[in-house]
Parts: sequence; structure tokens; C-alpha cells
Amino acid sequence: MKNNKEQNNLVNLVDLFNQKIYRVPDYQRGYSWELGQLKDFWYDILNVMESGNMYYTGMISFKRITKKEIKNYEEISWLVEQKNYKMYHIVDGQQRLTTIEILIKVILNYCENKNYQKLNDKPLEKIKEKYLQIPEPESNNTQISYLFGYEVDEDSDNYFKYYILEAENSPELNESIYTRNMFDAKNFFKEKLEELLQEKAKEEQKILNNLFITITTKLMFNRYKIDEEFNVFLAFEAMNNRGKKLSNLELLKNRLIYLSTLFNNIKPAIKLNTRNLIDKNWKEIYKQLGAKKDERLIDDEFLQAHWIIYFTYNRSKADAYSNFLLKEHFIQQNIEGYNKYNIKNTSKQNISKNELKSLSIGEINEYVAKLGSFASIWFYINNPDEIKDGNDKYIIKMKYYLNRIKRLGYGYFRPLLAAIYNEKEISNEIKAKIFYLIERYQFLQFRITGFSSSYENSKFYRFAHDIYKKECKLEETINELIKELEDIDYIENGIINSSTVKNFADKRFKNEGFYTWQATDCILYEYENNLKNQNREVEKILEDEYFKSDSKTVSKEHIYPQKPEDSTWIEIFKNYNEEEKKRFQGSLGNILPLASRINSQMQNYSFERKKEGITIYITNEDGTKEEDKKKSRRGYKEGSYSEQEVAKNKKWGPDEIKNRGLTLIEFIENEWQFKFKNEEDKLIFLGLEFMNKDNK
Repeated sequence: MKNNKEQNNLVNLVDLFNQKIYRVPDYQRGYSWELGQLKDFWYDILNVMESGNMYYTGMISFKRITKKEIKNYEEISWLVEQKNYKMYHIVDGQQRLTTIEILIKVILNYCENKNYQKLNDKPLEKIKEKYLQIPEPESNNTQISYLFGYEVDEDSDNYFKYYILEAENSPELNESIYTRNMFDAKNFFKEKLEELLQEKAKEEQKILNNLFITITTKLMFNRYKIDEEFNVFLAFEAMNNRGKKLSNLELLKNRLIYLSTLFNNIKPAIKLNTRNLIDKNWKEIYKQLGAKKDERLIDDEFLQAHWIIYFTYNRSKADAYSNFLLKEHFIQQNIEGYNKYNIKNTSKQNISKNELKSLSIGEINEYVAKLGSFASIWFYINNPDEIKDGNDKYIIKMKYYLNRIKRLGYGYFRPLLAAIYNEKEISNEIKAKIFYLIERYQFLQFRITGFSSSYENSKFYRFAHDIYKKECKLEETINELIKELEDIDYIENGIINSSTVKNFADKRFKNEGFYTWQATDCILYEYENNLKNQNREVEKILEDEYFKSDSKTVSKEHIYPQKPEDSTWIEIFKNYNEEEKKRFQGSLGNILPLASRINSQMQNYSFERKKEGITIYITNEDGTKEEDKKKSRRGYKEGSYSEQEVAKNKKWGPDEIKNRGLTLIEFIENEWQFKFKNEEDKLIFLGLEFMNKDNK
């Protein structure tokens, strides 16, 4: 590495933007900072502003864009040619710079809305031209050159220009995970700035000046220039081990672009085509992964699932897909014709040259295209309601069972679901059947028996691979898969064996019975759907609320409460010991889905009050009374279908808990297609076997 003036020196933002232009290159991820990083950054700035000290913000590493390359940037080439600006790719530090650019824009917007003309005695327009954008004089200020932006990723580049910097004539903006992070950051800083200035309204201009001085002069960066001969792709991987860790998907993009440059005897146009293919497909991947703001799909779950179906699955590598992709397969030693026999100082020192794989540019292209096309499949598997069904009854069934699998828990089945959904040679009728069988398998093997999450995963991963790659006869593979899903070893002739029932009950009632069983939510939700043939509209238990682990809207209620302090409960259950009372409380028939706001008020009341609800009155100044709607709570009679069904009972005691439990068992048998041997086994399952022995 050469020594030069621009290396290893601490600089502030004024220096960083001294006649310099920055672009985030295509091998970089987009803007990934979220609320945690934004809060840390904001409070660091406030601390620096208060103390007046310098603050080390981190390293900014960059590589000069050559004059030949600058010709590709028509909108800013005049700054280089006429104003002697220099242009750089940011190798490390784009998250911090993007954040600062967003914050400066928020501050300038606030000043303009307040009709302030200057910040720290500097005209606002001059500040814009220093850090954000410069109009080209010869264009009558209609052509804008941006000092910071993104190179190839049009979504991020356009979003930054038109949403963050608010350029005119905005095109239709596509959103991604990264653009939404920009959106959130701009709103966060706007909110925090307003809060700060609201607290000290009389000192508003002083605070704005201090904030601007802090950002531009007190935040210190270690500036590091990467020389031309240094490998920028390897530098990027090494440097980005700091801060918000790169996902393996982000690292893989950089790696594949790097590998595309290493092929000997390949025309530059072919290499460029591979690079463009990578950009195009990664753009599609992030579009699909971030298509739903509130349910963003995880990068590395997507990448791992595709690895399982694309490459031959090996159980010993179940947790090492990233090692396979980044340390064994997509590495420079495997590049066709590249340094093939020089294996010194590599991660493959102990591998003979005959064992080195040959990786062609065509194979990279094929993998990239398959990974890109897999993104939409992955989106639909995780978001079944987005599948267009066109009233095809089998597609409707597919969506129905995919939603049920989602509610019950995907487990390790998403790669298999994706492979089946993707395969056009499998009819929709067969797909729907397999999805039903997978949901049934999940319920029986993992919810009833409680097998470990990896039980038989290698078998079904191989099915997923064989279907996706068609390495075996498809019809034979599908028939074998269906047989594996149908055969449950503890169910014979459709009847669950008694030992499995007893083992289940023993495990459940060591804890809180059905209240803590993961499948209880699903059973109650499906049962609620089953009761929807009621004639009148009532409050529903909504899926998007009931199945969020952090939901504060819907919960599960013990009808016979855990703390039965009301005298009616004491009387009804007086003939049972404490252990038996706990069994009643945790039995399936005693668990009811209920809005949390109702549950918190009703939890220990008598059954009658739970049925009828509670009306609280307040007395007005004139002596009249009116209902306090905030404190009043409706009863089961006005609730969901399940609540109304429970409310039909005149009282709630042992027999009612038993009978509702048996009703739910009958529902379970119909839904998941198996039977209990007899009523005794059903009562064991419900934790109420003592009711069969002694009719108290």
C-alpha cells in the first residue's frame, strides 16, 4: 500500500466533501441502518454537541474512480473536468455517510420551513452545494449533480435523489428493504430534531447552529484511500466485518462480482454481462425479500433454503451453508483457468490439484439466474395470500394449506414447499395434496410428539433437491414423498396409539397444560374459522394479531381462572384437589382466545360476569350517570364465535371443560385425519383422566 496525503489522517466532514464526489458501488449493500443504529448515532451527536469534544466516527475507505470510468457518469463529469472535483467509490463507511447526508437534509428542510437563511453564517444554498448537490450553470440550474449517491442500484439511487434530497419530477419509485430504511431514517431525524427544538424553543437558532457545527466539524473520520492495484473486493469483505454485520447474501454478491473479473481468456463484454446479471438478480431478490414492510424476509434464510435445493444437501453441513458458498465453492481457486495449480497460501492447502473444482463463468451465470428467480417463489411461500388464484379451486386450496403451515410453524419445510410450488410439471391438485400432508405431518410429528426440530430433515431436504433439480424421475419422487408424509409410525389404521397420547399428556401437564402448547393457538384459530357460519357479524380473532408473538391485542384466556378467588369458582370446584384444579385450568376445553384488553379486566371474575361483561358508570357534575367506555368491558356474549359458543353455558365447571375439550378433540380428529382409540385416551390427552375414574 503506497503512502499518500489522503491516507490515515483524521478528517471531518468539511474535509471529506472538499471538492469530492462519492458513489456507493454495485457490490455494496444498500442502506441498512435501522432504529438501533440511528438512536446510537443521534445520542452520540447530542453528547458531542454538549461536550464540545471531537468524536471519532470511524473509518471511511474509498477508491478513486479513474478518468476513463468517469465518462460513465455524464451528470457529474463537468465537475471533474471544469471544477477539478475527484470522484470515489466508497468501500467502507457508506452507512455513516448516508446517515449524515439524510440528517443534513432534514436540518436544511427545517431551516427552510422556518425561513432561516443561514446556518452558522453560511447561506443554505452554499451548504447544499458543499454536501448534497450542485446545479450545472450551463443548464440554467435545471441539471443537478449529486455529490453522494448510489451507482448501479437504481432503486436506492432514485430513492435517495427523489425522496431524501427531494429532486423534482420524481418517477415512480420502487421500494426495497434499503429504501425503507432511508424512509425510516429521514422520519426518525425529523421527529428527533423537532423534539429537541421543542424543548428549547427560545434557543432554536443557536441549537441548529451548534448541531450543524457538530456534524460537519466535530465528527472525525479516519480517511483511507485504496490504491489502484489493491483488490477492492477483498478489501470490502475484510473491512465490512465491522459495524452492522453483512449478511451472507450481501457477501455473496460481492464475491460473485469479484470472481467474474478473474476469468482468463474471457472477453470483457462477457464479464460485464455477468456483472449486470448479478446486479439485476440481486435487485429482484431484495425487491422480493422486502416487498412487505412489516414482514421482511431474512436474507440468510432465503440463501440457505436455495442452497439446500440447488446443491446436494449434506446433513453434516446443515449449519454450514455459508462455508460451502463462500469458503469452498465460490472461491478464486475454483475459477476455471485461474491460478489452478498454485494452491499455496489458500484455504485449500491440503487439497490436491486434482480435487480442485472447475467453476466456469456459465455456471456462475446459471446459479445467479436461479437464485434470482427463486426470490419470487420464496416470497409467495412466505406470503400465501399474495398468490393470484384466479378462482382455481386447487390454487385456493394451496393458499389455504400454506397459511395453515405458516400458522403452525414452517419448521424445515420451506425449501420443500418452494421446490414443489416452483415445479410446473406437478399439477395444482397434487401440490395442494402435498401441502395438506406437510401441514398434517407438522402437527402430528412435531406438535403431538414434540420431536426435535431437525427430526428427519435431511430426508425432506433431499426430496426438495431432487424435485428442484429433477435428478430423479419426478413422478417416482412425488409418490415416494407422499408415502413418507402419510406414514406416521405411531398411527396405525388411522388410530393414534395410547402410549403416544400418555407421553404427550405427561409432558404437557408438567407445565401449564395446553396454555403453553404451541399448537393451541392454531387449533383455536382454526376452530374459530370453523364457527364462521354464524348469521351476525361479530368481532373476529384476527390472524395477523393472534399469531404475532409480541401481540398485545389477542391472548389466551383461562375461563376457569388460575386464581379462582370468586366464591362461585370455589364452590363449583370444591370436590377437587389442587393438582386436579390445575389440570382443569390447563385443559384444552378451558382455553379461549380473547382480546387482551378484555382478558386483563376479566381474568379472575365469575363466569357470569365474564359472560355478561362489566359496565362502569361515572357521575357527571349535574348528577347524571353515563357509561365509562374506557373501563367498561363487553362479555363473551358479544365476542368472537368461540366466546359466544362458551357463553351458551349456564355455568362453567368440570363437565363444561370436559365437554368443550371433547368437542375440540373431535375437531382436531377431523382436521388432521386421525382418531383416538377411545374416550379414555381422549381424557388422558386433555389431562382429565381422573374424571373417568371417579365421578365426583
